[in-house]
Amino acid sequence: MATVFLVLFSLCHAWYLLGGRHCLVFFTLAAVISWIFEEVGVATGLIYGPYHYTAVLGPKLDTCRC
Repeated sequence: MATVFLVLFSLCHAWYLLGGRHCLVFFTLAAVISWIFEEVGVATGLIYGPYHYTAVLGPKLDTCRC
């Protein structure tokens, strides 16, 4: 719940300061770049070192069954 609140707060704050178009561009780029780094890190261990996710974290989006 805290994550949802923080994301919504960040979006509203950025929308107010940057305007709608810049806010959406920023958040889209941030999400895509973060997702790419996360996928590369989990698949290869290059970015953060070797690690993997377990069921302890709860539900997850499973994008690749490599």
